Amino acid sequence: SVVKEHIGRTVIRSVHALSYLQAQRLMDGDDPGTETTLAHTGKPVPVALWAEMREALRGLDVVAQLRLRFRRSGGAISLESGGEFKFRLDAAHRPDRVNQKQQLPIHGTIAELMILANQCVAQATLHTHPTSALLRRHEQPPLKKLQRVLELAHQANFALDASSNVALAASMQRAQAQLEEPVFAALNAALTRAMSEAKYVVAAQVSDFAHFGLGIQHYTHFTSPIRRYADIIVHRLLLSDPERVEGRDP
Repeated sequence: SVVKEHIGRTVIRSVHALSYLQAQRLMDGDDPGTETTLAHTGKPVPVALWAEMREALRGLDVVAQLRLRFRRSGGAISLESGGEFKFRLDAAHRPDRVNQKQQLPIHGTIAELMILANQCVAQATLHTHPTSALLRRHEQPPLKKLQRVLELAHQANFALDASSNVALAASMQRAQAQLEEPVFAALNAALTRAMSEAKYVVAAQVSDFAHFGLGIQHYTHFTSPIRRYADIIVHRLLLSDPERVEGRDP
């Protein structure tokens, strides 16, 4: 569990911007190399930084794995679909190739740390704004929607327990180990379609804030204010707390 946290206005001085692939190579003990990209990431990493960055990345990965284990114990459900796809267009702007984005362990590391940040902020805003905090709630899917998933599992001679998110997550882990890959993929896809949509809620509107899929009691969106308006609202809630206004721009 988190022992201590600090939420405040800060300036981060970055010594280098790593691409995901470079970060993964460093964690694996390899030369980070370079990537051909138009973005600010992927440029050569000074050798003098390798050891320090590798140690920091591996430390973050340890934290992420501990947090993932904690969420799974609370019933977190993994519905990975195999990654994103990118289409290449020809001169006539028609798709002529599709590539699957390479999924690296570092992607899961960063995702887990973002979930942790969002969870901590959700708890903080709920404490300071018990009626107006903006949270992300994910309800348990109705049994009617899960019925098709249970039927598919039965056809595969697998007993799926959907009585709770903890039981469902454990069952899906067993299914992945016992069923053939195409069968499990079909079962996983059916479960994804059966899931309820997560919704933004104001704290005063509901009494249960739990996020069924993530297996945690409090969650919000905080980490992407450049692309989600909900995150901006959460940032404003944080800044409206008198304990955090010091240093705020006039």
